[in-house]
Amino acid sequence: MELQSLIHQLHDAHEAKGINLARNHLTSLPQDFGKFQQCQELILDGNPMPYLEDVVGRIKTLQMLSVERMKEPLRAFPENTFGGLRALVVLRAAHNTIAVLPDVFKFLVHMEFLDLTSNVLSWLPPSLMHCKKLKVLLVSRNKLTELVKGFSNFHDLHTLDVSHNKLERLSRGMGRLVTFYKLKNHDLSNNPWVMPPPEIQEQGEPKMLEFSYNNKQHTSLILL
Repeated sequence: MELQSLIHQLHDAHEAKGINLARNHLTSLPQDFGKFQQCQELILDGNPMPYLEDVVGRIKTLQMLSVERMKEPLRAFPENTFGGLRALVVLRAAHNTIAVLPDVFKFLVHMEFLDLTSNVLSWLPPSLMHCKKLKVLLVSRNKLTELVKGFSNFHDLHTLDVSHNKLERLSRGMGRLVTFYKLKNHDLSNNPWVMPPPEIQEQGEPKMLEFSYNNKQHTSLILL
């Protein structure tokens, strides 16, 4: 879809609550795109748009943003864009080449679903711990060497996928979520775990998580 055609089609849709522009060969968005102040869902999947423009951050009502499998992979979220999405509940950004996330999650306190599968993240921003309503966290197939501190704050988290990363130590915080809270669906596979020890790993993920919480004396296991 040509940019001018997009502007024409959306001209009378300023009250649209959902906008689906997936796979339209868009490389950019018009500067007046931020006028869609009633928009709650925006789907941009499959477009050749390596950077998300600041104009998206002006849509203060946005609750769901999907930028999966961009034709030219998404590389980053500009801080001004991401920090402005304070009503965001769902973010789908799987299958891109995002290496760093802006450390502005303290503003995204309504976040419940975060899918960053198959990117190139080596760490998660510390401010993610402020997303205490988080229910689903999918970060498999990245390059993570550790998880965010404050992991034990995610009391509502029920689904976690950290498979296919470079994690070596399982935090007590994760074990605490399984023992006392809602974490039931988890995938820890294909990581070079050093702790818990191999004999515990052989017993499966439930035993690994139980060990990570109960083994308080091991210096490598801290409450995160």
